[in-house]
Amino acid sequence: MRDLSTDDVSRCHRLSTSVAEKPRPIIIKFKTLAKKHHVWFAKTCLKNTGITLSEFLTKLRHDTFMVARRRLGVTKCWKNDNIIVIVGPDGKCHRITSSAELDDLPNESDSQKQGATSSSSGVAVESKTKPATHAVRIKRNVTA
Repeated sequence: MRDLSTDDVSRCHRLSTSVAEKPRPIIIKFKTLAKKHHVWFAKTCLKNTGITLSEFLTKLRHDTFMVARRRLGVTKCWKNDNIIVIVGPDGKCHRITSSAELDDLPNESDSQKQGATSSSSGVAVESKTKPATHAVRIKRNVTA
């Protein structure tokens, strides 16, 4: 990440109010998606530094993501360019943006019934919102 410069950043600011024992997260919006991906895929270089990267989601999408993780588990739910991707009970990947779309997915018993009666494809939920911004949230963990 040595080739990262201020010219690559569109906007940068801290979140929330200051708390003595914990530094505030920083939001960085990159000018290009390519630079965001460059930083994102280089995050393994940050292991054991106390710095973590995570994608910043809107409140609605963050809540939806947390519901999906509780319902489906950590390994079947992830974020990719501010889109929530889940592996549904039917074994297929679905893109969701709200809890309502999560509720519309077939449940375990529905997918077993479909498999037994027909070879129908799963429900693919497409995002109907405008493209996401290229923001990455950086958090620094402090250990005393």
